[in-house]
Amino acid sequence: MVKPVRMAECKALIQQMRRKATSVDKAEKGLAKYETLRDLGAGAAGSVSLVRNKIDGKDYALKTINLTYLTERDRKNAESEVQFLRVLHGPTLIQFHESFIEKNNIYIAMEYAENGSLDQLIRKNLERGSRFKTEEIISYISQISLGVMAMHSKNILHRDIKTQNIFITKENILKIGDFGISRQLDSTNQKAVTACGTPYFMPPEVCQGMPYDSKADVWAVGVILYELITLKKPFDSESISGVFDKIVNQQLDPLPSDVDVNLRTLIAALLNKDYSKRPNIFDVAQIPCIRNAIEKFIDEHNCREDVAGHFTSNYKTNFNQEFENANKEANATNQQHNSEYEAEDGEVHV
Repeated sequence: MVKPVRMAECKALIQQMRRKATSVDKAEKGLAKYETLRDLGAGAAGSVSLVRNKIDGKDYALKTINLTYLTERDRKNAESEVQFLRVLHGPTLIQFHESFIEKNNIYIAMEYAENGSLDQLIRKNLERGSRFKTEEIISYISQISLGVMAMHSKNILHRDIKTQNIFITKENILKIGDFGISRQLDSTNQKAVTACGTPYFMPPEVCQGMPYDSKADVWAVGVILYELITLKKPFDSESISGVFDKIVNQQLDPLPSDVDVNLRTLIAALLNKDYSKRPNIFDVAQIPCIRNAIEKFIDEHNCREDVAGHFTSNYKTNFNQEFENANKEANATNQQHNSEYEAEDGEVHV
């Protein structure tokens, strides 16, 4: 026999269920579902904290951007960063989790790279007096190139590629992050005109206030390559004007004599001051040493489907043959220098 339902008990039960539902909703939405573990850093665009999601138990990097005093341009940059994170996918790009606005802040939850930044790794090697091996350098540049290809295949310029924005996972995978000043062009032929980024990594055309395109990002990859080889920046000075002068007018300091010929030729190509002669990122990916490293990375991480779209581009050049010719010239020059050295010394050095 079914007992009659008392209305008072029924109302109390409904209220209890509502309270539980409300508490669950609060725990599952916005900032409330994250536990802050520690601060990771802060910059002009905002601060980043390491947080743990109370629901899935995973750690994320949570970027906080306060909207109170932002200019209209900075607000658009913050909104663009969220949009770029949503649309950009690849094994060497920091992945987006979610974003929300709360208490006049934009919060962006992203993949957390446990091993810090490439800048930190270079500093550690510098402190130890330990240079990177050629295989390591080529592997790192190939991974960065894959990330840049993912962006450029969608006509998106990063505009602030630097060692501080290259992050390293616990699996030792390099990932590009921080898309705060990135921009999407309407076509591969369009150029940007707004000068932005970090001075050390700016190409000559940006330093001179000229229009620029995706090859500005390629120059920045070249700066990273030089720093991986030498553990120092290629163009350094005590003032920004001094940095710009070196970038525009001065030649690179010579590389150590034992640097691999592939790295020498790659440096000459990526840091070509004439952007019309500088390769695009798809050219870079076809250079044999980079292409082989990319193929190895794809096989090791089983991500061929994830990167298939990166190799579809509107760029058609003969740069690969140009690189091979330059490589042969560099080899011949090295052999000539070695012969001259041996002749002067009167001994054969093995």
